[in-house]
Amino acid sequence: MTLLQTIVAATLLGTSSAYLLRPARNLSLFSQKTILITGPTLGGIGYALASNCASRGSSKLILLGRSPKKLNDAKDSLKGIEVQCVVCDFSEPESVEKACEEIKRGNDRIDVIINNAGVSQRSTFQSTPLSIFRQIFEINLFSHTTLIHNLLPLLKKEGEKSTIIWISSIQSTLALPERSGYSASKFAVSGLCDSLRSEFSDFCNVVEVRPGYVSTNLSINAVTEKGSYGVMDKTTENGIRPVKLAEIVLDEVEKGRSYVDVGQDFKTRVAVWLGFLWPEILGGIMKKRFKKNKKEEIKSTS
Repeated sequence: MTLLQTIVAATLLGTSSAYLLRPARNLSLFSQKTILITGPTLGGIGYALASNCASRGSSKLILLGRSPKKLNDAKDSLKGIEVQCVVCDFSEPESVEKACEEIKRGNDRIDVIINNAGVSQRSTFQSTPLSIFRQIFEINLFSHTTLIHNLLPLLKKEGEKSTIIWISSIQSTLALPERSGYSASKFAVSGLCDSLRSEFSDFCNVVEVRPGYVSTNLSINAVTEKGSYGVMDKTTENGIRPVKLAEIVLDEVEKGRSYVDVGQDFKTRVAVWLGFLWPEILGGIMKKRFKKNKKEEIKSTS
């Protein structure tokens, strides 16, 4: 069997087994439950998940976000369900601690936490100030770690198991150039989820979601050494729609999945398998990709 045939076979086997070995769905997982979701901006993954939870009969949504206006816009668009909005700046530890206290005052149990808020990156390692790396890790990792740590007593209430769903990224397994801080934060998220899955096994299910490209404003809002990237990448624009992603994710969580890979095209899946089987080859491809991007940048600015 040739190298290419091996990669293709492994990719198809992984994809088919995920869909052939399907356990029965727990249709009550989100019904009559209190769900906490971070980053629920209209048009994004968080809002799509909130809307889908509402359609599955959830009794209450706790929405956390930085902008009061965007939180209220999301609340106004969600009909027939109780919604609590909590202002929280995920880049500021004190703001996250304050949000946790507000949540604990108004709730005696949380059934599901969906860690969705995050920020991406479009800059080289050398050009990126360390303050940007710290900002990325604060938003993508530490803020949500703080949420879980502080709200753990509400997740450990007697009764049905609670659930933590962490919206990570394919870049928790496949790092890209000019995303060093973002990829590193997602690798950290993956490691944390694996640890918590074991430690929390008696009272809480931990699910890591690893999307490919999703059609949101993630690339537009990505941080650079000079501010925001401000560009919608073509790959992002052509990615899976948030509404479809939310439906797939919640369906898979109801089936008891610990990992949900969604929105990954065949090329991406091949790259992941290549990274496992022949990392040196993948490394060479990534080097060529980086050099090509740099040449295109120079050409566009000349």
